Amino acid sequence: MEVWNFLNLILKFICYLLVFGVVGTKLFLLHFRQHLPQTTIDYCEELFRKSARFGIFASVLMFFAMVGNFGGNLSSVFDSVMVELVLGEKAGEAMVLLLAGFFLCLMKSARHLFVINLVHLVGNFSILLSFAWVGHASKIWFNHPIIGRCSLCLPFLLARRFFTIATDV
Repeated sequence: MEVWNFLNLILKFICYLLVFGVVGTKLFLLHFRQHLPQTTIDYCEELFRKSARFGIFASVLMFFAMVGNFGGNLSSVFDSVMVELVLGEKAGEAMVLLLAGFFLCLMKSARHLFVINLVHLVGNFSILLSFAWVGHASKIWFNHPIIGRCSLCLPFLLARRFFTIATDV
């Protein structure tokens, strides 16, 4: 059914935006926290939490849209055979990994800031890994580990270079 293909595209776009909201905000905070006023830090942390909450909802919807796409009709969404079939595919595993990453990003504790930042980093890595699990990124990552590692390090190197140039002026 063509509705499922259209719904999958919309949900995938929404998931991309939410992943950018979660991972991008956390990386921004990790890199620039010491130079930001408290109001900006609070805003970024609220954006991080909202993106993670909506990410859970969007990833669950996307999983069931994939189940519906496999079955072809609305009743297949509730069919346990179709759910098991999707869970056996790489795309289904990636959706479970994405959901786990969003859940990890929602954990918070005021007492152990280091531990919770570590949990958030694991959640962010899980989210990024869910996108590398399927698609063109998996071919680069698993067949050429050096290229994959360089592609993960490149944003950090560029951000560091940009920050160095900005402080030299």
